[in-house]
Amino acid sequence: MSRVAVVYGQQQLECVLDLSQAVDTVLRDVCLAFGLPAQITNKCLRLHNEQERLLSKDVRFNIALLIENGLGLLLVDSPQVSAVNISQELGKSSDDFTLKKLLFPLKNYLTVCIFPSFVVEQPFVDLFLKYKGLERIQTIIGSAQGNTLAYALVSLQTLMEHSSGWDNFNDEFIRTLVSIIVKQNLVNICRPATAIIIKLVLADISIPNDNIPIQNYGFNVVYKALSSQLSFLPTLVRRLKGTDYLLQIGSLNLINVLFRYATDQYRNEFVYMLDSLKIRVILKDLILATPPSELSTQLHEFQRLLILEGNRRKRISVDPQKPNHEEMLIKIWEAANVIEFDNMKWRLIGFDSERPYREFSRVGLLGLELLHTFAVSEQEYFSKFIHDQLQKQEIIRCPLAKAHIEVLEILSDHWGISTGYTT
Repeated sequence: MSRVAVVYGQQQLECVLDLSQAVDTVLRDVCLAFGLPAQITNKCLRLHNEQERLLSKDVRFNIALLIENGLGLLLVDSPQVSAVNISQELGKSSDDFTLKKLLFPLKNYLTVCIFPSFVVEQPFVDLFLKYKGLERIQTIIGSAQGNTLAYALVSLQTLMEHSSGWDNFNDEFIRTLVSIIVKQNLVNICRPATAIIIKLVLADISIPNDNIPIQNYGFNVVYKALSSQLSFLPTLVRRLKGTDYLLQIGSLNLINVLFRYATDQYRNEFVYMLDSLKIRVILKDLILATPPSELSTQLHEFQRLLILEGNRRKRISVDPQKPNHEEMLIKIWEAANVIEFDNMKWRLIGFDSERPYREFSRVGLLGLELLHTFAVSEQEYFSKFIHDQLQKQEIIRCPLAKAHIEVLEILSDHWGISTGYTT
């Protein structure tokens, strides 16, 4: 027999219990000690710690192994009873204090946790969903602030570890989550909101993932919500320049997930937006600052994705029939500021022929984009260099376009862009 501190509501008793018995036997003895013999079926035992893990009535084990270092037990309502009560109270309550009191332990009850000594809180989850608990959490997320919002987001994040129940988020709610990431700066709010958005990106039928059976969201759904917040990506990139280490990790992790799973429909738009925010310069500074390992992992992942993106663009053929390809070729010609003569146009700026799109076959769209960027952003130098070369005899000229293609191919091989393989 052992003496164990047991708390029930505002009461605490030191119960003499035979901890070698099955959990349901110990539960009966605890109920009798508190004078609750008729409520055994409506009660359960939990560990008296931060996680408040449920002790299974169906598994026989030695509770004494868990009661170490003075850890006691809680006598509380069973999952079936507490799920209904909490769900209903969340719908009734509006004051911040009551909501925090309800939401703080909720994440523990929703946790997917399988140990020999514990059980999954599935009865609680099923009834919580049945009595519209999820809808009430969503309502709270749409209006709460501070710790109440943080607790609600963590509860939702925990609930989404289950294989069902969260397949009906509407576009408005996803936009609300995106808005929270933009407008809130507290880590305890941004971190769960970020994790939820990442989960929604991964919940895509095109992404093989046995751990996420719900597959009716994905990148396109999330990106439409992101597009409603024009400051979303600028906010994430700005946080990379900040001093909050956890916000840096969360922001870069989300950027990486979006980068990795961007669909063909929105990929170019997404990547160009990142480039316009000068994310590479920011990440270069972070790398040079010798970041901690967790941030360093995310930085390496971005580099890997950048290599893969370069490989993808390099394999796309330049096609003058495509408006954006044609436009870049026109801009390159205009930036050169030379006059076509003697049936020569593209050869004047360093191509071997009058069909530049064919010469880009070795470096693809990547080569065209880089030459276009250089010609437009350094137009004065670009034009002067070409004019200087045209003043020289052809045999000693530096054919800029041809040199660009050769150098890019060498660098692509060096950095693994040609294969898309990184280590």
